[in-house]
Amino acid sequence: MPKYIYMEACPALSGKARQFGRRYRKMAVVELEPGFEGRPKMISERAIGVRRVVECSTEHVGTTPRSAGVQTMVRYRAMVAALNADNA
Repeated sequence: MPKYIYMEACPALSGKARQFGRRYRKMAVVELEPGFEGRPKMISERAIGVRRVVECSTEHVGTTPRSAGVQTMVRYRAMVAALNADNA
């Protein structure tokens, strides 16, 4: 029985890039291998326990609900809930 999770990662920045890129997030819906417990270490199909990455994007997460990053986050979390409900 496949299990889907929402994952989020932020880049490790240094120097001047830190002030411009700290609000960016990599967000993904990930399908886990059957029997895998815990969270994968990275958002990649090469990570241990990941069967496939269903959808992935990098967005700027602003402070309002109108920002593209917040809307993508809400959409991905709803997708995870729907996928897990279909497979239950």
